[in-house]
Amino acid sequence: MNGIYRMDIKRGLSSPGFYVGIVLCSLAAVFGMGEMMENIAESIIPEGEIRFLSAVCIALRTEAIAYVLPIVCTFAVSGMFIEDMQSRVLYYSILRTTKKRYYTSKILSCVLVGFLTVLAMILLLLIIFGILFPPKQAEIQTFQTDSLIYLCKMAAILCINSSFYALLGGVISVGSNNRYMAYASPFILYYIISTLLKAYLSDYPILNPEEWMLLRISSESQVIVILLAANLIAGTGYLIMMERRWKHE
Repeated sequence: MNGIYRMDIKRGLSSPGFYVGIVLCSLAAVFGMGEMMENIAESIIPEGEIRFLSAVCIALRTEAIAYVLPIVCTFAVSGMFIEDMQSRVLYYSILRTTKKRYYTSKILSCVLVGFLTVLAMILLLLIIFGILFPPKQAEIQTFQTDSLIYLCKMAAILCINSSFYALLGGVISVGSNNRYMAYASPFILYYIISTLLKAYLSDYPILNPEEWMLLRISSESQVIVILLAANLIAGTGYLIMMERRWKHE
C-alpha cells in the first residue's frame, strides 16, 4: 500500500474523534431503545434466537442511531483535506506523492473509517448486550443463523451509510473551506431532506435518507443499490471539490 494511504488511514484511526464517535454511537443505540430494554429482558424470545443478538438488531434500527451516525462518522477524517491545506501540510504531501494518489487517499480514508466506525460500534454493542443478556444454554442449543444473517445485513447497510456521510462531510468542508462544517452539516442535510420527503414525497420512501438507515419499507437490496450510487456521487463530488480548491489556492 502506498505511503500516503497508510498515513491517512493511520491518522484517521489514531484520531480521538474516531473513538469518540464509536462511543457516542453505541450510547445512542443503547439509550435509544428506551422501554424496549425491559421488554427484551422480560419477554420470551422466539425459538432459534439469542436474546443479546436480538437486542443488537433492535438497537441498530432505532431513530437515535439515524440521528447520531451522520455526525460521528465525520469526526476522524472528513475535515482532513482542509486541515492539510490550512496547515500547509498539503503542499509537502503532494511533493512526496501525486495529486491523484493524495485525493484518492482522502476518499478511501472516509470510506474505510466510516466502515470501521460502524463495525467497532456493533462489536461494542455485542459486548454490552452480551453482559446485560448473557445467553442461556437453551438459546445456544436451539440457535439458528437467521438473526446473525440479519445483523450482518444491517451492519453492511450502516457501514455504507457511514461511508456516505463521511464523504459528504468532506465535500461540504472543502466547499465551505471550513473543517468544522464537515461535522454538523451532513446531519443538518439529513434531517431537512428526510423531513421534507416524509411531508411531500411519502409515496417514495426509497428516496428518503431515513429509510436508508431504518429500512421500514424498502428491501435491503434496494437500499444497498441506492447507497452505493450515493457513495459514488459523494466520492466524485469530493474529488472535484478538492481539485477546485487546489486550483483556487
